[in-house]
Amino acid sequence: MLVLSMLTTRAQEERFARGTVMVGGQFSADKIEINESGIHDYSERRLTINPSVGYFIVDRLALGLNANATYMQFNLPKTDHAFLFGGGPFVRYYLPSGFFLMSQVNYAFGQNSSIANFNVFDYSLGPGYSLFLNKNVALEALLCFQHSRTRYTYRYDMIDIEYENDFRLSPTYKVEETENNNKVEFKVGFQIFF
Repeated sequence: MLVLSMLTTRAQEERFARGTVMVGGQFSADKIEINESGIHDYSERRLTINPSVGYFIVDRLALGLNANATYMQFNLPKTDHAFLFGGGPFVRYYLPSGFFLMSQVNYAFGQNSSIANFNVFDYSLGPGYSLFLNKNVALEALLCFQHSRTRYTYRYDMIDIEYENDFRLSPTYKVEETENNNKVEFKVGFQIFF
């Protein structure tokens, strides 16, 4: 038993050795519902894919970049949808057992189907576990605390004003709104170690 444990630990240490490259990603889905009396109901669904690539700069410590693509569907007061795209850096520290701590920062931008542009800045921090299926491929589970700051920019066209000689003026005005959110998120994914 002791010899098997030592061999397993040694094999996992090699996976997290300096110079190793990891490629993979995570997937998450969440739903938010807000029901307040006197205010219309709000619901939001998100599907996010995060491909990533990392490099172990020293044993057990990896730095890398991730991208993200998010589809959102929300009801406020009518149904609408948006796409967000972005990415940012991450850092991971692995323990020999396959547990790791992860931190990442992301910036994303997008637009919904009607009038709003989105700019999202977020950071995540949390533990995870890599379950190795073979020497190089691992399934992952992460539990992250995430703080996000979203800036919405709404553009509205005012009523067209028509002047002589077919000159038209359609003034627009812009409204900006900022929203801060905290949540705990569960992600699943995989990594391939080279």
